[in-house]
Amino acid sequence: MKIIWLILVLNINLIAADLQENLINCLYHITNQINPSSLIFVTSNNLQLQFGEMKTNFSLQGESVYRSNDKEIIDSILQRFHHSSKWPIALLSTGISKQKIVQNLHDFYILITDKGELSGAVKDIEQQTYLTTIGKDSNLRIKYIAIVLHRFEDANVVAKDVLSVLWKYKIINAIVLVPTKHNFFVNNTISLFGVYTWFPFGSERRCANVSDAVLLDRWVSYNSKQYFLNALTLFPYKTTRNLNSCPLTVSAFEFEPSVINKKEIGDELIYEDGTDVRLLKEIASRMNMKIRYRKPTPDYWGVALKNGSWTGLTGEVMTGYSDMAIDCFYNRAHLNKGLEYSTVYIIDYLGWYVPCAKRIGRWKSLIKVFDLSLWLGFLATYVVVSIFMWIIAKLNSLLGSYQEYIAYKNIIKCFLNFWAIIVEESASNNPTRVPSIRIVFLTWVIYCWCVNTIYQSNLVTFMVSPGYEHQFSTEKEILDSDMLLCMVDTLITCCIPNPDVYPSGRVHTSSSYNVCVDTIAKGHNLAFLFNRYHLEYVTLRKYIGSSGRPLICPIAEELSSQRVVMPFTKGSLYLERFNYFITHILEAGIFNHWHDDMKYTATLKTMIGLQIQDEEYIKLSLQHLQSPFLFLILGYLVSLLTFAIEFISGLKKTKEAEVQILK
Repeated sequence: MKIIWLILVLNINLIAADLQENLINCLYHITNQINPSSLIFVTSNNLQLQFGEMKTNFSLQGESVYRSNDKEIIDSILQRFHHSSKWPIALLSTGISKQKIVQNLHDFYILITDKGELSGAVKDIEQQTYLTTIGKDSNLRIKYIAIVLHRFEDANVVAKDVLSVLWKYKIINAIVLVPTKHNFFVNNTISLFGVYTWFPFGSERRCANVSDAVLLDRWVSYNSKQYFLNALTLFPYKTTRNLNSCPLTVSAFEFEPSVINKKEIGDELIYEDGTDVRLLKEIASRMNMKIRYRKPTPDYWGVALKNGSWTGLTGEVMTGYSDMAIDCFYNRAHLNKGLEYSTVYIIDYLGWYVPCAKRIGRWKSLIKVFDLSLWLGFLATYVVVSIFMWIIAKLNSLLGSYQEYIAYKNIIKCFLNFWAIIVEESASNNPTRVPSIRIVFLTWVIYCWCVNTIYQSNLVTFMVSPGYEHQFSTEKEILDSDMLLCMVDTLITCCIPNPDVYPSGRVHTSSSYNVCVDTIAKGHNLAFLFNRYHLEYVTLRKYIGSSGRPLICPIAEELSSQRVVMPFTKGSLYLERFNYFITHILEAGIFNHWHDDMKYTATLKTMIGLQIQDEEYIKLSLQHLQSPFLFLILGYLVSLLTFAIEFISGLKKTKEAEVQILK
């Protein structure tokens, strides 16, 4: 029995002496399993950065378990991977400034600390982590492995503190490799290294906090062979479907149809409905989360400030006040690298909105039957034919009796006789038997009969519905007009292509989109550039006139397309699961069903309060006959004026005659 124990002790000593090679084999095995696009080794030197205090166990001391010193171990690791020629290798050091590496999602960061005290090792890892996350372009979903070269009494505490540092920088895909005591397992396998990680949302209290480290697997040795004891996946999904009622902090504000019906119940703020709200509720129920809404920001989606920060929803998510945001949020990855975005679930479009064309006044119905050019042509024909008749009558009077042509020899009488035919009244004198005069007269009668027939057949239609004024249909028409151009400042910086092409003197920048929409609905001379998804719904719900027609109308041209997403904090634990559920909800057509349902409901609620006249049968009223009565009154006024002039003229002539008699 003593001989067996002696052999085991000798084996342990040999393993300890060759632990350096075992570490390299373990790391090489992990790298082969991941198969990254490149390896980025991060080490430290004597230059120390300033960081805040970390709660670590400062009493723990580590011991070196290798034959070589720590620097030689790191050199050996680098040589092994360099000679393999399988992956590109980069080396970062905390002591060299202005190091910039273009990151790839499939890169693999290897952090190595050679500090013998736990506090020093943790601070060393923090320095290295900070180096890899400098700048907004950093990708926090890259896989990390932190290697602690020294062996400590409690490897679990070491792993927990290191994982806490990594999570401080929102790095979730991380494992910690720590030397362990040489414990014996089945078949005399010996534990060399422990691989630790952590899993969030284990309970409602823990949620996204690193409360403990989990021993994921062990690198063991048996008969000069090394392998992982459990052969588990070293980088598993950290977010399960059950988040144990952990809170999800969301930034939002009322924006139809995404978020509507805000209510405050005590200190709790809720939104009852909306397409984004329904989507969020569905995912939260599937993942067993509690939704907590922040108070709405007055800056809406937010704008970029000179110092690089943002206001509004964007700023709240970037700073970590919220886990995510909703509200028809456009993907701004080209402007803001400080966020991560979900799968696109809406394609929205920006376009111009203008006041809808107003109904033409009913008093114009008599003259709107024909176009202006036709009226002018008819008037010109009337004048030409009347003069032509007068010329023919005058020429014929030279050859015949004067009395026979008296009705047409006077130019005024020609105009009056032909006007009588236009209004379908009989002429005061029959045309003479001269063929030329009769032909002109008959031709004019037939012409007026055709025109009157066409006019009268369309007159009732124009009395009932005189039509609408010209409706703007292109952006060019808007720019050529004198309309004021209203734009929301949050869209100018991110989503409007070539904003400089618009006349600066006519562009009005507003922080409130509601003001612009209300102004257009009142019929003011204003064009508004905004998203179709919102205004399509709002028009159905709020901006329908008493006739059932919308008050604001879109221009058919689409200025730009925008991808609607949900923004998350960088390194968010929720993003992968949200993408999974969003994809399935879209594929099932549920989201489109929600949107159509809300539009249908909004239309019904709006139309219930309207009394729209039946378009098939319409009773004519004084309102429809405004134009005839207007012309009747105008005719009476002209008649009275003519009578007054004739009466005054007659009195004047009578007085002049009396004066002549007296003389």
